[in-house]
Amino acid sequence: MGEDHNDIKILKVLHIKCTLNAGGGCMIVYRLAQALKDKYRFDWMTYSLTGHDWAYKFNQIGSVIRYFPGPKGHKYWNNLCLYFKYIKHIRKNGYKIVHLHTEHPSAIRFIICAYFGGAKKRIMHSHNNSAIGVYNNWHTKLRKWLMDIFVTDYIACSKEAAEWLFSPRGARKAVIIKNGLNTELYQFSLSKRTEIRNELGLNDNQYVIGHIGRFVPQKNHIFLLETFQEVLRIDTNARLLLLGSGPMEKEIYEKIKAMGIEKK
Repeated sequence: MGEDHNDIKILKVLHIKCTLNAGGGCMIVYRLAQALKDKYRFDWMTYSLTGHDWAYKFNQIGSVIRYFPGPKGHKYWNNLCLYFKYIKHIRKNGYKIVHLHTEHPSAIRFIICAYFGGAKKRIMHSHNNSAIGVYNNWHTKLRKWLMDIFVTDYIACSKEAAEWLFSPRGARKAVIIKNGLNTELYQFSLSKRTEIRNELGLNDNQYVIGHIGRFVPQKNHIFLLETFQEVLRIDTNARLLLLGSGPMEKEIYEKIKAMGIEKK
């Protein structure tokens, strides 16, 4: 269940997420792992690592990351073999707490694997209030019914995220944990402001709007671009900075070019 370091028992927690990326889910777990590293070890089970050096960051604080292939469509036999690997990994390493990060009802399969792997605490954490390719059909209703059987604890980043992913019973039980920030890390610094503006070729008087977020529908980049176009009617010298990556990155770039604001 745990490891002893200088007579202090370190409790292992297995976090499951399909991709370790620069999104809010990984960020909040990393902050918690840093704050709680004397009591807990946060390990990961994931399909892939994209867009950030999360493996290095988590390894630096003692986390163990295990990569497994993800389930593939209707390849039932292959998927069944994968589920047995997940179960074996959880049982072999003695994880009694498994924390799943998702917005897809189909991810209940990992909670079921955690149950058969011997995990006593099986946490499902909703990080979004929508997901691509998810419909209110019998598949989704079945998966939410299975949540009520196999999930022991529900967490969501908002009430809407809880209602989206969980059954009505699960949504009522969900604990809302917002994706908080350590504000001390983001205190205003005049020297940093000057350094970054110089690096980006921005003068001291330019009005700059910054946006940090993955290029996905939920972040609403289209609305942001349309709003910025109105800002340019007032201040033609304004600039917009978009930081992030994601499946809509090319589409957003093409939209920027079509609007004629790629140099803004």
